[in-house]
Amino acid sequence: TDVIFSPRTLVQPDVVVVPLKDGTRPRTQAEAGKPVLAVEIVSPGSARTDRVRKRALYQRERVPEYWIVDPDARVIERWRPDDNRPEILVDRIIWQPAGAAEPMTIELAAFWEEVFGGATAR
Repeated sequence: TDVIFSPRTLVQPDVVVVPLKDGTRPRTQAEAGKPVLAVEIVSPGSARTDRVRKRALYQRERVPEYWIVDPDARVIERWRPDDNRPEILVDRIIWQPAGAAEPMTIELAAFWEEVFGGATAR
């Protein structure tokens, strides 16, 4: 879906998480508001845009978390609004957005195993 920050600023992350609106999923982009998480799956053709342009935009717009998933390196780069460098996650990622009762944990070895079916890293 589109994430619209202004009439001239629109992005389409690969995955986006937005807060509930009155306890339910937002029905429109206007209801959705600012994401709490944006995720991009990096590829050779998108690396510069994902790591430079989109990262700067998400940080400027104060999106609490921006993840860059790098399938070739099998890492996730986690960016937060005030970060100068990403947190590089290789073992697990733990995410607990504001208001969540419990964190979501993704064990990255199992994640990559599911994605690649046990193929070795490139």
